[in-house]
This record gives sequence, structure tokens and C-alpha cells, in this order.
Amino acid sequence: MVQMPGTSSGFFDYCHCAFHNRDRYERWQNIDLKAIATEEILGSEAKSFVISEESLSVPDRKIPEKLEFLKNLGQAKIVMCVRRQDKFLQSLYLQFIKENGRKISQTFQEFIKDPKIVKLATFDETLDFWAGVFGKENIIVLDFDILKERQNFISSMVQIFGVVPNFEFAEVRQNQSISYEKAEIIRRFSQMYPRVNRHRLTHALNKLNLDQNLERYEPPQVSRIASHYRASNERLRERYGVDLLAYGSPMDMRMNRKANLSENIQFEKSINRIFMRLVKDAHQGGNWDFI
Repeated sequence: MVQMPGTSSGFFDYCHCAFHNRDRYERWQNIDLKAIATEEILGSEAKSFVISEESLSVPDRKIPEKLEFLKNLGQAKIVMCVRRQDKFLQSLYLQFIKENGRKISQTFQEFIKDPKIVKLATFDETLDFWAGVFGKENIIVLDFDILKERQNFISSMVQIFGVVPNFEFAEVRQNQSISYEKAEIIRRFSQMYPRVNRHRLTHALNKLNLDQNLERYEPPQVSRIASHYRASNERLRERYGVDLLAYGSPMDMRMNRKANLSENIQFEKSINRIFMRLVKDAHQGGNWDFI
């Protein structure tokens, strides 16, 4: 498996800004995306190229249209992993809240009402854009949670790419998710201290030796997410053969769950316990580098 070379100044960097017509840096202005990609691909001895970038999954028809020229450089396959929207949006929120550049101050309830966020989870629309350019026969859709359950995510990918790996897959988890309790601490802390380093604060929170049973809160809004995307998921199943609602999970058990005062109080207590432990450890270690 070969990634695009020159990631510091090559196709990856250029394409990200070209997709969205961004001119944040002078060296990205007036860039000929097609020429750069053609030179890098045709000039390489590699048989397979993997172009992987989060921005490719944005529901914007301009993205596949700008990459249509790739069809002239070889066989192009579009591989997209999708996830049931309640899990996807939770994961997205808990990831975004950790990132310094995003400066998210929204609660989860506010986050899932953001029109831009809502649109990110309409997977059928995004896939239709790509199918319209590259052909439906070249679209491969995978259910992330099924791959995760089977623990064969990477092996599935290399099979799709037609690569015979001569190495072992390391069982290492990177960028692990955080709980809602920790996410809320980050959110509130960043409101009081806008310049807080969210990465360092997340690291400090993850270092705490805590009882995992204290971190079990789930926003009541989660139970309503899947139903909001029902029509989109039906189109996804009909057009691309992936049924997100068929995968077994505790979703149905949560559908009638309602927020109540005792649950909210318990959530606040958990936040306070974690926060006080964070302050205690920072004071004892003399390490407040996340502020």
C-alpha cells in the first residue's frame, strides 16, 4: 500500500485547499491540482495509490468533480466507511472537542443541531456525488462497526486495494475516544480559559486513574438521531447495499430512555469528581502545562 509521496508539499496538501477554494497560504494559490497529481502518480513505480483525507467525505459535489481526472490515470475505486449516525455523531463530537483548532464550545445537543454537522451524516447524498462522477460500480461502502466488531478493518482495506501485505498489523489503539464527562470538562475549561491547550488537557484527563464506571453518561438526544436519518439510511441500503440499522446494538434499548433530574445530577457529580482529581494531580505534580 503506497500513500501519496511528498505529504509536506505534495498532492495531499494541495488537494485539501483546492477542494474548498482556500487560499490560506500563498504557495497554495493558483495550484494546478491535475498536474501535481498526474506527475506524482505517473512518476511513481507504485501500482496502487491510496488517497485518504477526511475532507473527501464532505458532502460537496465539487470534490469528486475536481478529482474526475483520476479516471484517466488508472482504475479508480471509491471506498467509504459509514457508521450509524448516532454513533458517528457522538464520535465526531468527542473528537472535535479535543482539537485545538476547532475551538468547539457547543454542547452535544447544540452540536447535532448545527446544519453543517447534520449534513455530514447524510451518507447517501455524499456517495451519490461520487457515483455520479466515478460510476456506482466503482463505489465500495463499508459499515465501520461491522469491521470493528470483526477486528479486520485494515485487512479488509488491503484486500480491496489488491495488496498482499508482508507485515503484521500492530494491535495498537491511537487517539482513543473520551467520555462525555471528560468532554464536558474540556468544554467548560476552554470557556473559562480560551487559550487552554485541549490536547494537553485531554492527555492529563486520560492519565487519571479513574473508576470507569463513573463515566457512563450518554446524552438523551442520542436516541433520536437514528430516526432522523431513517430516510437517508433507506436510500443508502437500496442504492449501496449497506443497512446501518441492521447491525445489532443497544440502540433499541435506548429509544425510550428519558432524561431525568437524578441522571443529570449524577453526571454533574461525575464531572466534579474527575475535575477535582485533575486539579489534585496537577497540583501534586506541579504540571499545569494544559493552561
